[in-house]
Order: sequence, then structure tokens, then C-alpha cells
Amino acid sequence: MLNSVERRDTLDVLVVEDDVRVRDLLCRYISSQGHRVRSAGDGVEALELIGKSLPDLVLTDLKMPRMDGMELAAYLREHAPQVDVIVLTAYADRDSAIQALRLGVYDYLVKPLDLTELGASLRRVAERRRLMRYSETLRKKLIESRIMGHLIGISPAMQEVYRTIEKLSTSECNVLILGETGTGKELVARTIHDTSPRADGPFVVLDCGGLNENLLESELFGHVKGAFTGALYDKVGIFEQANGGTLFIDEIGVTSPSFQTRLLRVLQDGQFKKVGGTKVIRSDMRVIAATNEDLESRIKEGTFREDLYYRLNVVQIVLPPLRKRKEDIPILARYFLNQCPELEDPESVEISREAMDALINYDWPGNVRELENVIRQAAVLSDRKVIRLEDLPERIRKVAAPAKKSLSLKDAEREHILSVLASVKGNRRRAAEMLGISERTLYRKLKKLGISG
Repeated sequence: MLNSVERRDTLDVLVVEDDVRVRDLLCRYISSQGHRVRSAGDGVEALELIGKSLPDLVLTDLKMPRMDGMELAAYLREHAPQVDVIVLTAYADRDSAIQALRLGVYDYLVKPLDLTELGASLRRVAERRRLMRYSETLRKKLIESRIMGHLIGISPAMQEVYRTIEKLSTSECNVLILGETGTGKELVARTIHDTSPRADGPFVVLDCGGLNENLLESELFGHVKGAFTGALYDKVGIFEQANGGTLFIDEIGVTSPSFQTRLLRVLQDGQFKKVGGTKVIRSDMRVIAATNEDLESRIKEGTFREDLYYRLNVVQIVLPPLRKRKEDIPILARYFLNQCPELEDPESVEISREAMDALINYDWPGNVRELENVIRQAAVLSDRKVIRLEDLPERIRKVAAPAKKSLSLKDAEREHILSVLASVKGNRRRAAEMLGISERTLYRKLKKLGISG
């Protein structure tokens, strides 16, 4: 059970700077911020230290003897991509700094150095690494639980969702999840439950869209044998089933006034009686509700109780539609492709550049659920080696970018890689994920196409 997330904001930092005075200043400041720090006079000495112990972050000058910062950054991207790199550069070297960003360095700082900027950059690196550790922990938890990977994503919007789920891991307050159909609201609810102190308790789903209003009380509270015609046995209701765990109420926005009144009473009192029964039953349950409706508008219309809204909306999570986090589409597409039961070796199947461009350009009204269905359909229709544009549904093919026939294949590949790198601000790790290739393969392509120079 995952009840807490490791919080480690201390970084192991290696300072690489040939100017002794600047190096000592940097080391003193970084140490004063609570980080562990080592130092080297150039890239060669830095590699010796890295070989003994891998740092979290390398802070390096660009202009140094023997091995400069650019060569060091290139080496680290190839052999230790998990190490973040920040380069220091003079104002006149901004072109070199931009070139370094294309190598995948995390940030660059301009000399003369403002220590407050350095401090802010260190905090961003520490927070980023902590989020990556949490995302990986959450990803493993999802896999262990056999939950589909709709929450996978590197977009800022999904990182915000991760942060909220993390904060809820030690809480038992009620949660309201808002989002369009297909964005994964039930998955988020299950994740909150699985990472909470109630993880060993039941997770009960109540789909309000399928509620029978005539049997509402029996569904919610249960009934005793003989309570009404057809009550041939005692029945345990939804509220009792959720005792000690979590009740997920899906489509809360379409519920009737009678349902809202009954739910509010149970949330206030924590107790109820079965239909036809006299015994008071207590239920200790956490409620997570979800809707794609605008509840505030429904409150103004008088069709949703305001007191119930505030009782449910202790913490709110807004799930972004897929069209608002398009940088996650390549990762999700690859994930769903790897899950296709129709493929013998799904990891060997590629998605062509034209097909991926079309997937990214499409607006996905059905969100992640629609993407999953499209990938599975395309996998069946493909030649089992490459998913091509023609394997996708017509509605998606229509948004494909027109081919630039005047470009050679090499030029087209170069232009596409540059475009992806620009979209992720030079982060080579994210670019490789979007391109559907390994970071090492991307590095070789950059060298071959003359981009990494």
C-alpha cells in the first residue's frame, strides 16, 4: 500500500568551473541552500568524479580547458541522461547556450551570475526530480493494480493532477472530480483510493446514470426481507458496502433532488436505516464524486443542492481534455499500442510520423478513451509492423498535415525533429518520447542530421 510519497528536495550537485573564485562562490552558495556539493576544474576532472558517484545535477561553465561544458553536456546526455545539466555562459555566448538547450540541458544561466536566479533554478530541478519520482511510483502502482494508463503524461496539466493526488495520499476528505467524458475520472478516483489510508477498504462505484428512481432507497440503504413486495431477502445497500472504504459517485450532476437529499443526510449524520428496518447502521466512508456537468450553473438553476455541492467539493480536481495536453498523446498512444492483445509483439510495432502527426492534430472529443479505441483499431488494421496514416479512421486522417513534396526525406525528418525539439524547449528526453524513439536513437539522428553541432 502506498500511503505516502518520498519527499527529498536535497540535490547532489557537481559544480564544474575553471575559475577558482567563481567555483568556491558557487559551492558555498549551493551548500547554504541545503544541497550536497562537489566541484571540478574542467570536464575531464568532472567525468572522474561522476564515475565514482552520479550526481543529480551538474552545474557547468561552457568555456573550459581540456573538455568544455558543451562536450560534457553531450557526454552526459548519451551516458547518464538521468543527470540534469545547467550551463553557465557569458552574455555573448547565448547562441552556445541555445545550442546546449538543444542537447537537452535543463537550463542556462548568464554571467555575471545572479545567485537568486541560481537558487530558483535549483528549486525547480529539485521539484522536477521529486515529481518524476512520484510519477514513477504512481505509474508502478497503476501497473501493479492492473489499471489502464490514462493518467500517464508529462504535460503541466497532468503534473498538477499528480501533485493534488499526492497531497490527498494522507487525507480522507471528500473530493469532486470535474472533466469531460473519457478523461479518466474513475481512474483518478481509484488512484486516490489506492494511495490513501483507506486502500485496504472497499472501492464501491455508484453510476448515477443507471439509477432506478423507483428503487432508489433500496439501492442506497438496502432493505430487510419482507420490507416490500419482492423483498425476498435482506439486501446490503451501497452506503453499507462502502463502509471503511471509498464510495465513488459517478455522474453526480444528473441526480434527482430526492437522491441529493438522501446523500446529504448520510454525509451529515454518517448513519441510516435499511428500508423496512429499525436498526441504525453507521457507515464510515469517503465520498469521491465526479461529473462532466457545470454544477455551479445547476445550483443557479435550482437543480442541484448548494449545501451538497460544498459538502462534496472539499478538494476539487479538474481533469484536462486530451486536446489541452497534446504533448501526452505520443506517450499514451505508445502505451495503448503496447497493451493491444491482438499483437504478438506490440513493442516492435511503430507508429509512422504521418500517423503520429495526425493523432496530435486531432481534437479528441472522446478524450483518452477515444484514443485507446483508435490505437487498438489501427493495430488490427495495420500490417503489424507499422501503423500508418491509412490505418487511422477517416475523421483523423482529415486533420493530417499535407505532405511537403518539395522536401527530401532527410530534410523532412530534420524539419520534424527540429519542430518537436522546439515544442518541448530543447528537452531531448521529452522529444524522444514524442517521436516514439529512444533517447540514444534521437542523439544519433541529431548527429547524422547535423543538428547537435
